[in-house]
Amino acid sequence: MLKYKIAKYFPNFVESQYEIPNGVLAGTTILRNSINIPFTNQNRGNGYSDLTQRIIIEEKDKNVNPIIDIETFKFYSAYREPETQNTYTDGDIVNGVGVLGPITLNYQKSPLKIKFNFYKEESGGGYYSNNFENAGFTQDEINESRNNLKNSFFRLDFYDSSNPREQNFLFSEFLNVETNKTPTFPFTRLFWYSQDSNFIEENTYREIYFTATFFDAKNGVTKEFLNNPNNSTIDVVTYNQNPKWRYTKLRILNPYFNEVIFNTDINGYDGIGSENKVFYVENINGNLDENILLNEIKFQ
Repeated sequence: MLKYKIAKYFPNFVESQYEIPNGVLAGTTILRNSINIPFTNQNRGNGYSDLTQRIIIEEKDKNVNPIIDIETFKFYSAYREPETQNTYTDGDIVNGVGVLGPITLNYQKSPLKIKFNFYKEESGGGYYSNNFENAGFTQDEINESRNNLKNSFFRLDFYDSSNPREQNFLFSEFLNVETNKTPTFPFTRLFWYSQDSNFIEENTYREIYFTATFFDAKNGVTKEFLNNPNNSTIDVVTYNQNPKWRYTKLRILNPYFNEVIFNTDINGYDGIGSENKVFYVENINGNLDENILLNEIKFQ
């Protein structure tokens, strides 16, 4: 008795007669059943094994967080132009003093600073000034570094683009007032990824942008600032027509090689790479290598 029944349900099943060519049964005709199994020609380059491996890699990448190298370099603020040299002869006056010449003096530039100008409203018109009195603090609060001023701070928010619709937030830097008597702060260093794709793959620099906000511990309010070349209040139309005023632009040079190019827009040289690990301020809206000037947003 048969325990299993063999069923012919294969779609490519073929039945034919076959004559045995050799052996005891040579010349005997029998009924032969065969199944055609189609195989396409595949080589190593596009075979099934490669396809399977690719699917495994794609699925793994979807479910496993990628390895990201977050090691950073410390970059220092730099200048586009070299330090100046002046040569003096006998009798020339330098800083009110006569010199015995000839003599050559190097004028070293000051470290990069951020200067925040607050707006004060007065009868007949207001004005901007780089002091905390315009921000609403009294002279005693400033001189004695009282808590309402000492606990205030500025926050710089960094982005990868100046376009609000496309930008990604990167990180924040905090400038604490502490015992500062004026709203001026050094900005001489910046940390950035050593394996940035612009450095490693594109062999170019990285540009980033930041906005500035003041957090007032005295009144519990915040004040935003513009990178505005005009030291005056603005209307809403002007504000909307100049979105770049909201950002300060920095260029971080590639730390793996030294290279400069001539930029016709500024009629000077632009850095692409520097093994000294430096960044500088883009010379827009009146910014210089030594100063970033930011004005409190005040609408007319």
